[in-house]
Amino acid sequence: MAQLVSVGALRADDYRMMITDHRFAHDFKAATSPFARLINLLTQVDFANAEGSTIAGILRETPIDGTGLSRFKKFVPDRYARNGVYRNECFELVVMCWPANLRSPIHEHGGSRGFVRVESGSLIAENYSIVESDPETGFARLSLDASRTLTTGEVEIVVPGNDVHRVGAAGGEVAVSLHLYARPLDTFFIFDEERQTSRSHTSQYDIRPFADRF
Repeated sequence: MAQLVSVGALRADDYRMMITDHRFAHDFKAATSPFARLINLLTQVDFANAEGSTIAGILRETPIDGTGLSRFKKFVPDRYARNGVYRNECFELVVMCWPANLRSPIHEHGGSRGFVRVESGSLIAENYSIVESDPETGFARLSLDASRTLTTGEVEIVVPGNDVHRVGAAGGEVAVSLHLYARPLDTFFIFDEERQTSRSHTSQYDIRPFADRF
């Protein structure tokens, strides 16, 4: 099973009060920034009350061109890369780069709503249920419920309570996807299906996102 390693990555707490790249901040505020329109729309969303379909619609209708994605298309050998784009207290955007045939660990979203848009290539999404678990011992037995392939432009919605899943590149090709988490995904559980175990995990980044000061 692929593991997200910490070498060269930044933990979520590391950058919260360390916003020093003013040129990067200007890029997002500039009207010509490829991500500016999407970020501006998302900052107006009341995530506590907005329907998932409304948020997914914003993603579908606000494409990011190749130029906008290029600075975040950083691949890492033998694992997927989590390249932060933007973050505030309500949501974060992360570009994930998937080597061919590589999958994430099975995981949940720690109470955050998740939205995935495929930017290039295709992804396979496998959804699981927790059949039984014991938080004190870390025991967790899972059942695979469904699997489907997401192609370029498709959006997947992951909601709390039904958010145990695994994602990876499909079709023997690399893939790039844009992930929106509302709230930012700081800590969550990952699962080992074979060993029937779970453990807490802290989010890490290969590129630090520009963040509004908390």
